[in-house]
Amino acid sequence: MENSLIALTIVFGLTSAITRFDISVSRGIRGGELSARDALPRWFALLYYIHWGVGLTLLVLNWRYALFVFAVKCLLSFFGILAVAGSIVMLPFLNKKPSV
Repeated sequence: MENSLIALTIVFGLTSAITRFDISVSRGIRGGELSARDALPRWFALLYYIHWGVGLTLLVLNWRYALFVFAVKCLLSFFGILAVAGSIVMLPFLNKKPSV
């Protein structure tokens, strides 16, 4: 049981970082700070559903641990650490050509 919680926590952390980075990029595009070329591929929206599925699985397996993980996620998101981690994880998928 512990190994599955650790694996699910790692997956939850990665999907949290990617989801938060995708939200930041979307806000930048809507605000005009980024061009539409800077958007992530559309299939990354699937990670949003995987993120919620993993969160619900954590909740079913151990609700106290799931609340702790969610609180840590909120703190990391508030301080911007998740967006930075997401940008590092997503470096291979970003547009490498400079926008003109």
